Amino acid sequence: MMRLKKKKKKKKKKKKKKKKKKKKKKKKKKKKKKKKKKKKKKKIKIKIKIKIKIKEEEEEEEEEEEEEEKEKKKKKKKKKKKKKKKKEEEEEEEEEEEEEEEEEEEEEEEEEEEEEEEEEEEGEEKKKKKKKKKKKKKKKKKKKKKKKKKKKKKKKKKKKKKKKIEVIQ
Repeated sequence: MMRLKKKKKKKKKKKKKKKKKKKKKKKKKKKKKKKKKKKKKKKIKIKIKIKIKIKEEEEEEEEEEEEEEKEKKKKKKKKKKKKKKKKEEEEEEEEEEEEEEEEEEEEEEEEEEEEEEEEEEEGEEKKKKKKKKKKKKKKKKKKKKKKKKKKKKKKKKKKKKKKKIEVIQ
């Protein structure tokens, strides 16, 4: 009987041990599972962070490109404007020169007509004297005109220079 009791006790002990072991194993398994889950979650979080970072960088790059394009367009526009202005100034200058030439031609024609009229009215000697006088006058007038023209050109150049300096600033 004692033996039987002992055996039973032993069996019970064994069973308890087994149960304990099983419990421990289960606990370990659960812990492992939890750890794995945590790790997985962490990995997913990191992936999401990386994706967000990449997206932000792409957006930044896009913005920079847009800005560069805007600046290029602005520069192009400025250049075009400058070119147009220069062309207009040149055309204006040419027009002024043409006008001056026309005026000179008209004056010469008028002088010639006056000379012809005077020749018809007066004699040969008076005519010669007047011709000389007129020639002197004409020369003087031409010199004056040339001086005026030079002055005008100088003034224009100064103005252009000033404008260029203003544009640069």
